[in-house]
Amino acid sequence: MHFSRIPCLVNQFCEISVPFSRFLSSSTKMDIATPRNVKLSGFFRRSNAVMNAQERIPNCLTAVANELNSRMPDIRLQYGQEASEEMKNIIAKIYALKDEVLQDVPFRKLLSTAPDAKFYNDYLEKMTSQDCRPTMLQTIRVYAECYVYRRVWECFELTNHLKQFDPYVYLKNEILTDSFVLLKKMAKFFVSLQENPSEDKYFDFDKLLRINLWSNKRDKPLKQEYVRDRLRNIRDIDADNAHILCNNSKAAWVLFQTNVSVMESNLIVDFILDSSGYELFQDFCLADFLTMNTPIEKIRFHVKSIPWFIWSTTENDIDYLFNKMKQMTKIYLQSLVSRWINYIRQEKWQIVVRNFWCLPNDFSEMKNIDPWLYKTLSESTLIIVKGDINYQKSVGDYNWNPETPFSRALENFHPSNIMFVRILKSDLVCGLDEVAAKRVELLHRHISKGYMGMIQYARKPPDPQGFLDWNNFKKFDPYESLKQTLFRIADPLIHKTAQYLKNIYKHPSQEDKDDFEKLIKLLLWSNQSDYIMSKEYVIKSMAQILSTKQKEGFIVCNQLEEAWNIISDRSHPSNTIAIICDNAGFELFLDLCAADYLFTNYYARTIHFHVKHIPWFISDITEKDVYWMLHQLSKSPDKILQDLAGNWKEHFKTGRWKIIVRKYWILPIGFSRMKEIDPVLYKMLEETKIVIVKGDLNYRKLLEDTNIDPSTPFREALREFYPSDMILVRVMKCDVACNIPRQYVQKFEKLNEHWMDCGQYGLIQFAPKPEEYCDCLKN
Repeated sequence: MHFSRIPCLVNQFCEISVPFSRFLSSSTKMDIATPRNVKLSGFFRRSNAVMNAQERIPNCLTAVANELNSRMPDIRLQYGQEASEEMKNIIAKIYALKDEVLQDVPFRKLLSTAPDAKFYNDYLEKMTSQDCRPTMLQTIRVYAECYVYRRVWECFELTNHLKQFDPYVYLKNEILTDSFVLLKKMAKFFVSLQENPSEDKYFDFDKLLRINLWSNKRDKPLKQEYVRDRLRNIRDIDADNAHILCNNSKAAWVLFQTNVSVMESNLIVDFILDSSGYELFQDFCLADFLTMNTPIEKIRFHVKSIPWFIWSTTENDIDYLFNKMKQMTKIYLQSLVSRWINYIRQEKWQIVVRNFWCLPNDFSEMKNIDPWLYKTLSESTLIIVKGDINYQKSVGDYNWNPETPFSRALENFHPSNIMFVRILKSDLVCGLDEVAAKRVELLHRHISKGYMGMIQYARKPPDPQGFLDWNNFKKFDPYESLKQTLFRIADPLIHKTAQYLKNIYKHPSQEDKDDFEKLIKLLLWSNQSDYIMSKEYVIKSMAQILSTKQKEGFIVCNQLEEAWNIISDRSHPSNTIAIICDNAGFELFLDLCAADYLFTNYYARTIHFHVKHIPWFISDITEKDVYWMLHQLSKSPDKILQDLAGNWKEHFKTGRWKIIVRKYWILPIGFSRMKEIDPVLYKMLEETKIVIVKGDLNYRKLLEDTNIDPSTPFREALREFYPSDMILVRVMKCDVACNIPRQYVQKFEKLNEHWMDCGQYGLIQFAPKPEEYCDCLKN
């Protein structure tokens, strides 16, 4: 079968870094577990790497050699007598390699002239010294294991008749044959799932993903173990939920829930594949589901360029699987494989073969070693990384604390959003919340035995090269100078507010609510400073903003106390707060101050700032405005502002604070249609603790700009827009309002007939989510 395939070229080479060489400066081994933040190695006697070196790898080599020995008649018949003699020599070399591993013999340089051999040999040169030569137990675990399998392949490279022979082909094919019963059950289940989908297709996606996760258990170091492993009944998949440390499938699913008619879409998914056979079949089922049920335009499958780690998928393994499926008598299997082959012919699916996947380098070096591959992955909407060895390479094979965020662990590997699907077969784990991390600590002796699974999601952070550099934004903003003027006019207020925030931290009130209320009132009155009002009005209002006590009589209603019950609930199922931003300048600075208070006091661990994607309504915030302000604050001679800017930049870099840019905010429609038009955005808001809605235009869109009675309750006014509990913070600049008690309406009408649109009065309102809408976080 002909595959539409992307050519395999690795044009650049670089030296492998050795971040913990200081530990390997002598032959002495330490009888301790691997220290935190150090690469895993057999040098630490209580490391999982020791078990791999003394049991798993030798057993695998023995299994391969024994299988090849038993197949000698077939090899002689298919390849000839000379090839048979070469195979005898290869088998002897594999047995000898096993002895070298067990005896911890120093590694020798590869004899191969292939380009990838340079990476292995460069590492050996770098690590070799008078008192230290790399061995199975005396070097980084990933390098050691890759080196062994590269030595096996070298045995075949150096022959005349077996240069393309897959030493693991018989084991892989038998494993697939042993899986036929399970494969047929899965195919039947998958077809029924397509014919009778759930009302919410996320549940089908999640189930397929969990089935895919456990298919990784079919990758066994020995065929005998695999055969004894019971066939998993698809109907019992929910019974294994207790063995899943974390499941972030929903975060990945929302990436595909975009209304293509409104939002630009060029969705690509990349699978970095792991094992062949039944797991490969599961990968294609999951890819088929995504192809038929999401707006994805292309799926790429990344496979190994040489036979690797026994079970790893090569292009030939895909051929073999498809041919076997075509030979089966079940019509639903033949229909499936025909559809898959058609996807490949149409180039909806592509098979990508790159040498990088068989190098000993971790993925943080991909950008330097294979920039084409990194650039290709950067085009992806989601990268699905399968298996344990790919996980180890993604996070650098460091013994991270389980709570270490991916933003740190992935180092320089951030091409796109990543979902890891993995059965734990090593003791390396990161990116967990506190509860899951404690569970890992309790189970640490058993964590690498293949009983636990993980579906983890790592969101792509902003580009570190251009991050927070406002000069990198080249699009012209016609309102830029006006917005920057707003910031400069407010310079004295910004300094005073920064000092005010510092004093709140230094001398807090007895109740956090009181301090937060002060900030919210500042936030409210900062909304007076936009260029919809005149410049003269802005300058005049600036002088009054900090006089919050004098302005108490201008707050029409203040329902912050009710909202505080939600904000202060640290046991709330969500720890994310969203701010739908309004104006740049001083108001943006107050947005960041309020976020700082909520984050510093642990009322939120993630904060989303929703901004416009194009210049809008003169003073509305864009992503560029945020970066420009942080740039200005960091240059301030005021040490308090410098410190705030440094902290805020760090929050954005680590992903604790995120700028969310969605086109929905500039559409000429109200918020009630968000669920229909941009379900991704609606789902993000739905999964927050509370949403802070800023400004007059956002308020008008909440109410569909309807001129209703100001005392109309939220239940009637907000229609179908109830993603979460909401705080509405707004200076009144138009005659649209709701949920104001009747007596207050009458009072302010007597005070000022233009009270609703003169820009002097404000609202702090709380819109609780009705109970019938409150199932999202519970589920």
